[in-house]
Amino acid sequence: MTSVHTACALGRAGWGLALFTAPSRVLAVAGHRSPSPTATDVVRVLGARHLVQAAVVLVEPSRILTRAGGVADALHSLSGVAVAAFSPRWRTAATSDALVAASFAFLSWRYPTHPAHTSATSNHAGKHTGKDAR
Repeated sequence: MTSVHTACALGRAGWGLALFTAPSRVLAVAGHRSPSPTATDVVRVLGARHLVQAAVVLVEPSRILTRAGGVADALHSLSGVAVAAFSPRWRTAATSDALVAASFAFLSWRYPTHPAHTSATSNHAGKHTGKDAR
């Protein structure tokens, strides 16, 4: 069975892949039928960020990396709220993006690591108890 942590990272990778490979389609769903090259470039950069972040937490699912990603998501969400507040043209897209980023932030903080992950935490436990941390 897939853990919530892994499912979130894979969901993020899928979202990042959609943003990176089809930014015009994603913007069209938000009502921007003919986005500017700058808008599609911004969406591609955001997609790349999600892809990198998903890869990092899948390769090294540590609590600190996952929560740092959650902080990045929270800041991303706040920037989307700011754009939505001050740009009527981009309000729908920015609000949608802010909600997705807020969801990823919540999930990163609620489920920071894969339950079966044996990171440095288990090694530290072995050192504190005097047991061999193999």
